[in-house]
Amino acid sequence: DDKGSFLSLNTSMFALPWLHRYDHDRFNSNLIYCAPHITGARVLGEVGSDDPNDSWYDRRFRYTDIDWDTLVEETLQFGQRIQLTIFGGLAYSNTPGKRWTAVQFFIGLYHKYPNAFNSFEISNELFKNGPDFNEAVSLMQAVKDACPGLLVSISSPPGMEESQYKPYVEAKETLFTYHVDRDDKNGSDPWRWLKQFWDVAINLKFIND
Repeated sequence: DDKGSFLSLNTSMFALPWLHRYDHDRFNSNLIYCAPHITGARVLGEVGSDDPNDSWYDRRFRYTDIDWDTLVEETLQFGQRIQLTIFGGLAYSNTPGKRWTAVQFFIGLYHKYPNAFNSFEISNELFKNGPDFNEAVSLMQAVKDACPGLLVSISSPPGMEESQYKPYVEAKETLFTYHVDRDDKNGSDPWRWLKQFWDVAINLKFIND
């Protein structure tokens, strides 16, 4: 918006779309509680499966289950933008064609509400949740081409060795997703989570999820 540097402080609300459809009171109460402290919510485009053993079974949803227009408008009313991670898993968008259709849907949603989104990420932890890297790069590139004003990430790499993160940088994503090591070494280094960022010599905007 040309108003200078901006540090976005988001919190993960992966199940926010599920709450919007199935437990709207909690949708509102979560945003009421968080809104004074954050600038955005990280949400999933779809997640879970119909397998009762899936950890997301009780909050599973397809992107087609959700009234995204109303969700976006109501989230904006709380002063929040959305940090969208499209795929939390592939149980529902289980073919390249379905994933392409899902990405095109969210591209269309961005064009309807360009001020509602901080960024798009293709997959949460691609190395665990898929799709394969080359397909994810193609999906990321499609978003970049269609939404030039939007920060776009493929996913977090499986680790922070150069061989692990370099392919993500070389793919020319515009936002680098960095999952820091959450081990605080038994409390011996309470600043370790923050200091890890100084060790990453990557000339990209980055986000820590």
